[in-house]
Amino acid sequence: MPLFFLVVAAVLSSPTASPQNVPSSPPASTAQDAPSLDLPVSLDRIRQLLARAPAEPLLGGPGRQPDFKITVEERRFLKDILESLDVKTAPAPAGGLYAYEVQQQAGNTRNSPLGGPYAAFTSGELAQVSLTSILGVLVARYLTNGVMNLSRTEAENLAREDVRRAIDEYCSGRPDRSFIEICTSPTLR
Repeated sequence: MPLFFLVVAAVLSSPTASPQNVPSSPPASTAQDAPSLDLPVSLDRIRQLLARAPAEPLLGGPGRQPDFKITVEERRFLKDILESLDVKTAPAPAGGLYAYEVQQQAGNTRNSPLGGPYAAFTSGELAQVSLTSILGVLVARYLTNGVMNLSRTEAENLAREDVRRAIDEYCSGRPDRSFIEICTSPTLR
């Protein structure tokens, strides 16, 4: 409401606009009617130079060979981000995550220690379960590393054999192979 009063006050206090009787003059239509400009350049000289065509085209035309190279590289931005995340999930608790939360809220283990998730085990059984889990993880990691090393070794051997075969093929086609070090030295193969 105060904005309304402010607008009304501004309208009432503004001076009224009245039509003015100003004779309109026709615009200057010729160069003689236009006021003379004292410019430091000659417009006639600029017009002459623009009218004249250059001796050879500035861009060289469509037959010009490019002297540059453009390479567009797009990173797989989202995939790189997702691959860089280290998301290790733990096994789900018995009954699911929500049941575990309800159990934590409903059965506080401080008040009733036998209500916890590992209360079904004695201390010896709990140690056995823990050691079995730890050993299972370590054995799985050891076996995974062994398989990875085996496949890496196999790939390296195949690559060495490909290089040796390519060198033999290269050297067999050269008449001067006795002067080429890679062809004569068996250790370089």
